[in-house]
Parts: sequence; C-alpha cells; structure tokens
Amino acid sequence: MDSVPKQVGADQWTVLQVSLDNPSSVVGTGAGSAVQTARVAIAGVGGQTTPTKFGEVSFFARQKYPKGCIAFTFDDSWATTKTAALATMNQYRFRGTIFPWISLLGANASYLTLADLRTFQDLHGWEIGAHCTTEHVSFSTYGSETLEATLQYMKRFLVTDGFRSECIAYPGSNSSPAVRYAAAQYFR
Repeated sequence: MDSVPKQVGADQWTVLQVSLDNPSSVVGTGAGSAVQTARVAIAGVGGQTTPTKFGEVSFFARQKYPKGCIAFTFDDSWATTKTAALATMNQYRFRGTIFPWISLLGANASYLTLADLRTFQDLHGWEIGAHCTTEHVSFSTYGSETLEATLQYMKRFLVTDGFRSECIAYPGSNSSPAVRYAAAQYFR
C-alpha cells in the first residue's frame, strides 16, 4: 500500500486501498465477516479531511468470486458520474449502477438527464436502479401510504422508461424491516 499521500483534484479519481484490519472506524465484529460499514478519512487539499463512507461491505465465498467482487454505485443523479467517472470506468471495463434522484434528472447542468441514463444502460451496460423521487429522506419517516406511492412511482419510472433493474438503494442507506418488506413487493 502506498504510504505517500496523493493529491487528487476535483473531478479526478485515484485508487484507494483500505485495509479492513485497521480503518478509522468499523461497525460490526469479527474478522471481517460481520463488518457492516467502514469509514476512512481522506485528506483534502490544505490538510482538511473528508469523511468517506462505504455504505456496504459484503464478503462472498472465494469459490463464487475467486478474484473478488466490488460494486460501483452512483447515487443522486450527479452529472459527475458522466463527466468524471465514466471515462475511468470504461478504461478499466467496469460497469456501475446509477440510483437516480428522479426529480433532479435534467434540473440543471449538475445533474444527469433521462437521456444520459438511457446511454449509460444501452451503450455502456450500466444498471439504473431505484433510489428516490422528490425527497432524499429515509423511507422510514414515511407513512405506509406515502411509502407505497413512492415505491410504485419508482417502479413505474423504471419500467416505463425501459430500465431493467429490480434493485433499490435506500436514501442515506436507511431502512427498516417495514420499509424492506414494502420495497420487496417491487424490488429485489
């Protein structure tokens, strides 16, 4: 592992290796088998730090993925998915999953458009999943009728616009048993 700090400018990517033996903090116990999240601090220009959360860490049997497994997900419809991430992902022949904030699609130059999502799926082989509609809040705060309407809307958006995913990423990675049960009626 490289011990010399690297400076990375805006819209740049770099390789980040994180040892789960010694991250800044870990939620979970055991030798990696029960780790739920890991956090590291990435030093910014001028020494300030930017906490970075890895929303999920999963371990798979080596027989299933002998070379390892990683998922690249991009939430909230940010245009930097296209302007900064896509070229690097293509360079390494990686595909990702975009979980859009539907109401922000095409809102301004900071956000992807519906046409961008179609290009990611149809030209680059990316997956487009469900994330949120007009608010980026925990679905656990919704009443059952609002939750049901939101899930229906997101599913209808995916189907109507030709997106094939059945995946959902909960806003803020927050959910509850009731939310997961309701979402399972529409998504895997």
